[in-house]
Amino acid sequence: MAPPVVEKPFDHTLNRRPSVSNGENAEISDDAARLMAMGYQPQMRRDISTLQLIGVAFMVTASWLGVLGGFTTGVVVGGSVCLIYGLIIVGVFSTFFAITLGELASAMPTAGGQYYWVSVLAPRRLSRPSAFFTGLCNLAGGVVATAGSSVLLGNMVLACVKLYQPSFVIHAWQNWLIGLAFNWTACSVNMSKKTVARTLSVGMFISIAVVIGLVISIPATSPKHTDAKFIFTSTENVSGWNSEGMAFLVGLINANYSFGLIDTSVHLAEDVTNPEKTVPKALLLTVAISFFTAWPLAILLMYCLSDFEAIVSTPTGLPLLELFNFAFRDNKAAAVAMLALVAFCYSIAMASLHAYIVHPALNVPIYALILCATLVSILSTLVMASTTAFNSLAAGVIIFPSLTYTLPAIYSLLPSNKHIKGPFNLGAIGTFSKVMTAAFCIFAIVIYSFPYFMPATASNMNYVSAILGIFCVWAVGDWFIYTYPIKSLRGVRLESIRALPTGFAYDRHFMLWDVGKKESLHVGVRSSLCLFTTSLTPEHKPGSIKVQYGLSHTFDEPNRHVDPSPLMVPLVPNVKGLPQVTVTMHLSPCLAFDMGKEYNDWFSDRLGFSVKLLYIGDHRRKVLGNMGHGISFNTVQAEPWLAIIPATFFLGMLKKSKKPLITFADLAAYLVISQKSYDDVNERLPDKEEMDITKFRANIIVSGAQEAYEEDFWAELQFRGSITMKLTQNCARCSSLNVDYATGKAGTSEAGKMLKKLSKDRRVDPGVKWSPVFGRYGFIIPGSSSVGSVILNVGNKVEVTKRNSQRTITDYPKA
Repeated sequence: MAPPVVEKPFDHTLNRRPSVSNGENAEISDDAARLMAMGYQPQMRRDISTLQLIGVAFMVTASWLGVLGGFTTGVVVGGSVCLIYGLIIVGVFSTFFAITLGELASAMPTAGGQYYWVSVLAPRRLSRPSAFFTGLCNLAGGVVATAGSSVLLGNMVLACVKLYQPSFVIHAWQNWLIGLAFNWTACSVNMSKKTVARTLSVGMFISIAVVIGLVISIPATSPKHTDAKFIFTSTENVSGWNSEGMAFLVGLINANYSFGLIDTSVHLAEDVTNPEKTVPKALLLTVAISFFTAWPLAILLMYCLSDFEAIVSTPTGLPLLELFNFAFRDNKAAAVAMLALVAFCYSIAMASLHAYIVHPALNVPIYALILCATLVSILSTLVMASTTAFNSLAAGVIIFPSLTYTLPAIYSLLPSNKHIKGPFNLGAIGTFSKVMTAAFCIFAIVIYSFPYFMPATASNMNYVSAILGIFCVWAVGDWFIYTYPIKSLRGVRLESIRALPTGFAYDRHFMLWDVGKKESLHVGVRSSLCLFTTSLTPEHKPGSIKVQYGLSHTFDEPNRHVDPSPLMVPLVPNVKGLPQVTVTMHLSPCLAFDMGKEYNDWFSDRLGFSVKLLYIGDHRRKVLGNMGHGISFNTVQAEPWLAIIPATFFLGMLKKSKKPLITFADLAAYLVISQKSYDDVNERLPDKEEMDITKFRANIIVSGAQEAYEEDFWAELQFRGSITMKLTQNCARCSSLNVDYATGKAGTSEAGKMLKKLSKDRRVDPGVKWSPVFGRYGFIIPGSSSVGSVILNVGNKVEVTKRNSQRTITDYPKA
């Protein structure tokens, strides 16, 4: 090994790549096969009809309710013309949105929608960050919309109380608590997918009937009316903006809010049959029905707005309720009408939490629902900080979805994507629609971030820019670390983990042992191992590994049936009474515990031959050759992981040894690669192919390298300024790189030839001259401070504190 040269440290950052998990088996229909071809395992039953899809989409968009809910902003900021003509303008652009989304959904019908489209359409280097950002904005849009609904419902209820009892004093905390009740009740109702779908299947007709009833009853009972001149030319502006043009643009928020979340049907593509035709139809019909219910209602409201000053300055804080009161001339009737709208708004709010693990009995993504409801509860606290909280949330309903429409529209216009088409394709009209979609979305993102009222103060500020900033910080900082609880199965990506001398906590503490061949299993020899996915479930204290098998990928044995239930493996098993066996990996022997018949049979049934699941417990393997060159281990204090895993978990580190010790990892405790080198690997593939980064089995992925493969010369890294990692040798690669993780077989695409591609210029280590190398083996130096108690977090800075003047040469014992 060449002597290390100390250089000026430079910063790197822990990086991430997403992984794909396989779901349970399903009967493969044409729709499911199409979804699997896009790299996804079907999760939802396709039990929503076309009519139900249109009904759900229309009910979530609810344009006429958007007109009523945002009535204050539309009237006060821009006057009647802003609302009447704004709906026409936004209706036209919403049609462009529907055509754009419809074409893309027809070509790639998946519940992921925009984030998946971006991952396919974007240039390779922008694919993952663009997809991640788009997916996050999609989540944010749904959360903000639901938070806005909860705030609006609270406003409505309190306004009714104020109208009926004028001495009642409205407080912001009351609004928040009422919204909180609606939010969590809606979450509970969403636990029954069929109940929601059946309710909303008739909701569209009820909705249209309510609009017709309002159009007839309000003008019939209103004592005074305005004229056509007021309706179509009034520019009342009490917003404080000096420019009428700016007031009009900002005031478009009401009209635009009425067409928010028109992409609902896109995200239900996996719940309907023939989605490549059904979803575009639902998108266009949603826009059409929305406009022809919202626009007449807006004209009606302006027709009955005879006392502008009294209505906009109402003590209830809700001009719509004052308009009802003025029309019905009875505060009780007005309150009943408003509460009826509250009930209807609530029924619609139930659908907005339908996000995408799916509960096997309920057939709904129960954890996603709870997460969304929690985020909504937090975000709706904005009502206690701002008197215009609803306006800020309304802007978010437009801005976040606009961000998700913009990137797919732009990327789809690239010449390399012209061949991506579905049954719904409008040619030049579709191209023009995408240009208009991108242009209007950029306009909306900028304009709707301005304050609605001037001068801007802390209480009336438009906080959507702050909300957007929070989500952007989340997007930038969300990188991942990888751990592999069971050797050679699919790994788990984490945001934080305890770093130990023998490797990350619970990394490769289990492995599968071939009973017949008496050897450990790895993907390069048994490619079907990649069909097993793992996840950590700390709710099963002291922690469990959940193992699932992708049954739909067992193509060679179509008549073989295996129980699809997952296997729960205790993270720290009770080894008392378990038999011990001697195993040898890479000439390094150790003892291990046989987990027993239940676990062994589960894996054997799926692999088709006899295997054992082994647990290393407090045993450890010696590192051979010069893999751990120059590292001397001393006694290290053991500390339990998050105070959950018993201290006996780390007993292997308490032993004194002149060489480092490892678990079931091949040759070293850690494997480090750089993002730059991974990008170079992808440059060797055609534009639409990309290597799954988990094939490289790295624990730590570092961004910020200046050149590809510069980690070949890294000698020492420092994390958080307190923990030092020695990098000893480069990692020799095998045929596992060629495995297609979607099928569990050797890949047939260019990615399936990656080992050969790397061999052309990466066979740079004479010690393993027949293999290309990629990545560096590493060991944490026990003498560095806080070892065993340091939690490495995603986004931590990494310093390269030493480099080698030339590449190291592997010297490992031969069999």
